This record gives sequence, C-alpha cells and structure tokens, in this order.
Amino acid sequence: MIVRTLYAKLSLVLVLLLAVIGLVYVFLSLSSAHYYLQEVDQQLGHDLAKNLVSDRKLVEAGRINQNAMKKTFMEYMVINPSIEIYLLDLKGNILSYSAEPGKVKRNTVSLEPIRAFLGGQTPYPILGDDPRSHDRRKVFSVTAVPSLENPQGYLYVVLRGERYDTVEDFIKDSYAWRLSGWALASALLAGLLAGLILFHLLTRRLNRLATVMDRFRQNGFTRLEPHIPDAG
Repeated sequence: MIVRTLYAKLSLVLVLLLAVIGLVYVFLSLSSAHYYLQEVDQQLGHDLAKNLVSDRKLVEAGRINQNAMKKTFMEYMVINPSIEIYLLDLKGNILSYSAEPGKVKRNTVSLEPIRAFLGGQTPYPILGDDPRSHDRRKVFSVTAVPSLENPQGYLYVVLRGERYDTVEDFIKDSYAWRLSGWALASALLAGLLAGLILFHLLTRRLNRLATVMDRFRQNGFTRLEPHIPDAG
C-alpha cells in the first residue's frame, strides 16, 4: 500500500510538473514571438512616416498640405489597411486621422515614446499609445512635420492597426497554431508515459520488498524469507 501510494504521489507530481512546464513554454513562446514581431515591424517601418511626408508631398512651402494629407489618409486605408495615420500637434493632441468616425477613443497621444523614437537611443520595440484604445500600446513610426528643424506637429503612424489585430487573431486559431498545440501536447504526453514507466520500474522492487515484509509480519516475525526476488 505504501509503495502504491508513493507511485501515485510521484505520478501526480510528474503530471503537475509537465502541466506547469507546458503552460510556461506556451506563455514564453507567445510572448517572445509577439515581442520579436513588434521589433521586426518597427525596424522595417522605421522611416514610413518620414517617407510619407516626402513621397506624398504632405509639406509645401514649409507648411502642411491639408488636401494632400486627406488624400493620403484615404489612399493608405486601401493600399495598406494594417497601418493607421494620425496628425498630432506639438502637445500630442490628435488633429486628424485615417479612421472612420467613432473609431478613435483618445484625444491625445503621449509624447514620451515619440521623443524616444526620434532620439534614436531607445532599443526597439518602442510602444506608443493606440488612439483606438484607452489603454493599448503599439509599435509606430513618427516624424516631425513640416521638419525636425521647424516642427509644427507630428505624423504618427501605428504600424499594427486594428485590422492587423483582426487578422492576427484569426491566424492564432488557424491550422498552424493548432498543429503546434497538438505537437506540444504529444511531447508532454510522451514525457508523462515515459515517466510513469520509469516510476513503475523504480517502485517494482520496493513493492516486492514490501510484500516480503508484510508476510514476515503476518508470520509473527518468526520466519524470514530466504531470498528476496530480484526485480528483473
């Protein structure tokens, strides 16, 4: 009975240990993948805001071209729906944006991440306020407009917008993610079976010893077994 209890306890500890390892692995994998993709997106989109200003001719004669700004907003909602574009003043107030009415939840964006981005000393990813959420933060690209020498505001581009989140949530439920989950579950199950077999082999000899001692006790401790059977 003692050996069986020991085997049950060891098995329970193994099950709990593997469950914890599986949960920690999943958490670390998802967190590191999310962090990695944020860094990649910000590295690739570092100059996006600056290029928009120059390529789309958003600045003319040292001033922001409002007509070009509105046209850019409309075009980029179609060309690259994963990004969101916002025009900010020097205090971070949102002046205009490429979003449907009612989508934007914030009136202002924190300037600290913007200054860190423009300073170029902070490692990526740098997360800034998401205007479409009260508490969410996302990677972004930003540049001063009309210029760094004469800033009147900022062109603030969220690189992983609301549509990106929708697609990402869909992919998380896709075949690849399910396959990864089944692979992890199979590996943990194989580890559990191997551990249970090992515990069985380790406790089998103890079980035989316990049986001999139980018979010895039943005989009034007057006769010893001449030989304890080998575990093999």
